[in-house]
Order: sequence, then C-alpha cells, then structure tokens
Amino acid sequence: MIPTGYLRPGTPNISLTPYTVIWQCPSQAIFSMGIGVSPGAYIKATLCDGPHFCAPKQEQKKETPPPASSLKKKK
Repeated sequence: MIPTGYLRPGTPNISLTPYTVIWQCPSQAIFSMGIGVSPGAYIKATLCDGPHFCAPKQEQKKETPPPASSLKKKK
C-alpha cells in the first residue's frame, strides 16, 4: 500500500503522533477513520469507525476517437 495525498485545510506539514488514519474511497468519500494510531501500528480500514461503504464508480462515457486522418479518398 502506498500513501495518498489527502489534503484538507489546516493540515500540519509535519507528522504528529498519535496518527489519525483516513481511509478514502476512489470517489473521494471517507470509508473509515482510525484515531489514535501508534507509529508502526497495523491498522485495517474495516476495523476503524466510519460508514464502511464506497459508492460504485461512475461509468465513463466511451467516446469514439477522432479519425487518424481528415483526408478523403476520391473515387
């Protein structure tokens, strides 16, 4: 797992312990939040407090790509 860049106003630019771990959905909603986590601790998103729900991803509309060339063949 890699950390993500969760930004919110008032966030310190240094690490403060104990940590608050925020588990975030791909839709930017919060899945759960662990408060008072010790440095080096193992923590699971499903054991933290929160809604434990992520909305399904929105289906992206498939657009037809533009033609590779605008040249037209003559008959």
